[in-house]
Amino acid sequence: MNPQTEKQETVTWKEYFQSKEFWVLLGFLFGGTFFLVILFFYIFLPFFTKHGESTTVPEVVNSSLMQAKKTLYNANLNYEVQDSQYQAHLPPLTVLAQEPLPYEKVKPGRKVYLIVNQSTPPMVKLPEILDVNIQQAKYMLENWKLKIGKLTYQHGEAKDAVIGIMYKGKSVKPGDKVLEGSAIDLIVSKGLGDEKVPIPDLVGLNINDATNLLYSKGLSVGGTKYEKSHKKYKEGEIFKQNPKYSENDSVPKGTSFDLWIVGEEKSSLE
Repeated sequence: MNPQTEKQETVTWKEYFQSKEFWVLLGFLFGGTFFLVILFFYIFLPFFTKHGESTTVPEVVNSSLMQAKKTLYNANLNYEVQDSQYQAHLPPLTVLAQEPLPYEKVKPGRKVYLIVNQSTPPMVKLPEILDVNIQQAKYMLENWKLKIGKLTYQHGEAKDAVIGIMYKGKSVKPGDKVLEGSAIDLIVSKGLGDEKVPIPDLVGLNINDATNLLYSKGLSVGGTKYEKSHKKYKEGEIFKQNPKYSENDSVPKGTSFDLWIVGEEKSSLE
């Protein structure tokens, strides 16, 4: 038997599109796509977004951060500390505000953003209250969230003006940093007295010792000026004063002294 060459049939695109095989394949493609769409929108997406589920945001303001964390987790919610502020009348890490607000309906797992009370008060600068009337000085300190401490009256050149500032027993000046909410003691002028006191020799002393000496005699510090170096005196020492020291001279109580100091100006608290 002689081998015969089989004629290979060629199928055109038109014939393929009209074939049963093509329509079966097309049906599988559409059916599969429709099944995936149904699966995505009605099963996967609701599960992923927790569609239809909600939880009520509990109120955690005025709670401690630890208690707020526990309360939110029990409500199936997360939390994040977004910011901090300082309120002197509240314990550290007390919750001051929250977002979303209490009793809002949210999806489980939602993050609640919290603002909490700082553990330590921030530092604030002392305002310019020297030579300012005592009533205005009180207003300025309260505006910077500082308290008025003890008032001490001494003789000074301008009656009722602040002539000295004390913080924790140390002399300080405007611009020095203290803890917010601190009590600031003020030395207030009651005007020049009739009594005169000998001029003290301040040259060679440091600013704190000189200030304490002046206050003890009913005198005060006026202006302070600094020079980086001096041939005779070391850094931090006073090399010049006005009024000048004279063994037999005296000044009225309340007189202020200008001081020249070796070095660069620093905070009185350093």
